[in-house]
Amino acid sequence: MAAAGGGGELARLPASVIQALGPVDFASATLLGTGWQVTAYRAGDWVIRVPRTPAGGATTERQTRLYQRLASARMPVPRDARVVRGPDGAVALGLYRYISGRPATHEMRGGDLARALARFLAALHAYPTAGIGDCCEVLEDLWAGRFAARWERCRPRLERSLTGWLGPVIERFLAGGGGAGVPPVLVHGDLGEEHVLVDAAGRLEGIIDFSGPRITDPALDFGALIERFGWPFAGATLSAYGSADPGLVRRARFYADVRPLASIELGLRYGSEPKVMEGLERLAARRRASGAE
Repeated sequence: MAAAGGGGELARLPASVIQALGPVDFASATLLGTGWQVTAYRAGDWVIRVPRTPAGGATTERQTRLYQRLASARMPVPRDARVVRGPDGAVALGLYRYISGRPATHEMRGGDLARALARFLAALHAYPTAGIGDCCEVLEDLWAGRFAARWERCRPRLERSLTGWLGPVIERFLAGGGGAGVPPVLVHGDLGEEHVLVDAAGRLEGIIDFSGPRITDPALDFGALIERFGWPFAGATLSAYGSADPGLVRRARFYADVRPLASIELGLRYGSEPKVMEGLERLAARRRASGAE
């Protein structure tokens, strides 16, 4: 979620919604950032998330339900999450307790953080999925369900050097069995630095902004760590995680390579050339890194 100016969403909220905030100091709200579907504000000890689209409202509701379940299981996720509905019954905003912390940076990615993330992911991936169908999309095959369409949509925008590298990567992945048949688990889906909050000493404070949320291949989370944090840190997290899945590293490396397609596709969908360029730069970085990992 990128920082941005403005705050019109709060000003346009119905009076009944503002009253439903209860102890939240609405007047003190300051902008945290604006994403494609949600704008986030901080008001004292609370984060207020205002959907910008109907899809943003649905995502906010799913994330809120998941936060409630995971917080009850003592996982490091936002606490006291709830939604407030408008007069029409649609989600007007989501609330949760503010997590004090800063995004994890290169200097903070030590062994303690890797072990803390490994414990979080082990608990998350082991969380029972039978009762969370109301808040999670199920994707049994990530390539078929997500990345294949992104590849076709994005390929015309890629330079020949990128298609010449990524095309064979995809072919080798599919020839090796792809990701089909992997038991799906609850995943975070977007473990970037901005979603991993730490204290000044680099200790884990909390995990925010689950993508989806969804139930799918656990390797997706490690793919995000490889792409966003680098292989040494991701490898340390994998070692502490201790999976017996023999194909996990192979799939995680693949998801690290194709994850930038999501940014390119978002840019194309919303007409944002900066977002397209961000994805292209990330994809080029993956091509450079792939020979060194």
